[in-house]
Amino acid sequence: MTNHVCKQYASISTIISRLKAKGIEVDDQHAKDLFSFKNYYRFIPYIKNSTSSPIAINEKSLRCLENRYRFDKKLRNILSESTESIENFARNDITEYFGGQRKNFYTDFLNPNQDDIENFDNNTLIFKLNKVFDESAFEGIVHYKKKYGSSLETIPIWVLVETLEFGTTIWFLETICKYEKEIRNRHFYNAINKKYDITLAEYITCLKSSKSLRNLCAHGNRLYKNSLNGHKPKFPEKWNISDSSAKTLNSNNTSGLFRKLIGFKAFYKNRRIVWNEFVDSIDQHFEANKGIVSIHDYEIPVDWIEILKKW
Repeated sequence: MTNHVCKQYASISTIISRLKAKGIEVDDQHAKDLFSFKNYYRFIPYIKNSTSSPIAINEKSLRCLENRYRFDKKLRNILSESTESIENFARNDITEYFGGQRKNFYTDFLNPNQDDIENFDNNTLIFKLNKVFDESAFEGIVHYKKKYGSSLETIPIWVLVETLEFGTTIWFLETICKYEKEIRNRHFYNAINKKYDITLAEYITCLKSSKSLRNLCAHGNRLYKNSLNGHKPKFPEKWNISDSSAKTLNSNNTSGLFRKLIGFKAFYKNRRIVWNEFVDSIDQHFEANKGIVSIHDYEIPVDWIEILKKW
């Protein structure tokens, strides 16, 4: 038998009283203004998890907890810009594949009337692509529908791919891998290895890791004191990524945001200036907020900048 817990709605005044009972310093007017447009539950993790910063300012103040929340929010914005870039890199990899192979993605790759790839049903890639084609309001698709007709095979891959969700883009890439395995071709594997200096397996896991972080950021989930264990990236083995003590790093001996950032790095081998600027932006954010959080709250080691910038 299920026990149903009935909880009553707590007014802002009740929430303020509860915070004070926990020993939190609260300015009543500030709290009323804050909770009139922010759910109290957004702040609970920042109340329960103290920072490891040795110079934390007024740890038991609601204003301090709010600043920690805002720090985390801005950090998510910084990371979101990079995950968006990685998503675009992946879409471009699909376009380059079909251009370099001179293949038509519809007739040669999807093979709707052939058996080179296992039959597609409503849960497969072709169904998703048709759904995107039918429902997307993306300007490129709308233009091609008007100009060339309303069927999937008329849309160039470089137009269609721009409308795909990140998850579908990764699935598309995995289908390319499967397709090449079946026709015994390593063009895509070689292209990825040449472009990023990583293997296909590393490429896919790093994409999935980036996507999982993108989803956290997009939905406003907390990064502060979060191990971020979803979709661990497989570090590029040939890069031999190591810390200042020469210990080789991998997905099992790293954690938190640091592990995710190494997965990000896999896509910036030929974009080092952009990558360094990205790392610097994170560093500057932490430096400007030393009294609010510490890099250790995000499981980032002290030599993280040297590790991430070393090639």
